[in-house]
Amino acid sequence: MRRDGKELFYVTTDRKVMSVSATTGSAFQRAPKALFDTQMAAGGRYANHYAVAADGQRFLVIALPESEASPVIVTLNWSRR
Repeated sequence: MRRDGKELFYVTTDRKVMSVSATTGSAFQRAPKALFDTQMAAGGRYANHYAVAADGQRFLVIALPESEASPVIVTLNWSRR
């Protein structure tokens, strides 16, 4: 949930991160929208493997490894200028 409580986030069984506005009024209205696909396992012990920034603009996701290993690139002696 976004810190101001106006938006809820969840992961579907097909690994999409979804958003739904939490409106106030006489009835709870929902119109979910897909934000992005992930490689995260949905449900079960992986249910809490994502975090949302307070403003709802950034996500941190722990993803499952791909079936084929990708090369790892390590940069040494890198400095920010």
